[in-house]
Amino acid sequence: PIIGADGTKDDSVLSVAGSSAEGLILTLPSVPDSSAYQAFVEAYKTAYAVAPGAYTPEAYDVTMILAKACGATNCTGPAIKDYLYSMGSYSGASGTYAFDSDGEVEKSYDYFMVKDGKWVSYR
Repeated sequence: PIIGADGTKDDSVLSVAGSSAEGLILTLPSVPDSSAYQAFVEAYKTAYAVAPGAYTPEAYDVTMILAKACGATNCTGPAIKDYLYSMGSYSGASGTYAFDSDGEVEKSYDYFMVKDGKWVSYR
C-alpha cells in the first residue's frame, strides 16, 4: 500500500497519477457536515466556481481566529498566544477549535483510499 500525506487528497492527484494512484491511502482532518460548513462551501463555489480544497475550510477558520486575536490584542506573537489560550472555543466552517495548555487543537481524522479512480472512505 502507498500512504500519502493528507494534502494529497485533491482531484488533480487522480487526474495526473491516473491508475498509479489506485490504492493510495491517506488521512485528512474531519470536517463536520454542519450548516456552517455547507454555507462555506456554497459561498466558496459561488465566488470561485470550484469546490474548496482539502484545507480551505481550515485555512478560512484559522484566518478568522487570527483576525479576532489581532482585533482583541496588539497583534504581537505573545498577545496572540495569550488570546488563543484563553479564547475558549471557536466554531467555524471546519469544526470547533479550542486550544489546550500546549497550544494544540484536537481534531478527528477521516481515512480515504483511491478505489476505481475515485476517493472513497477507507475503514
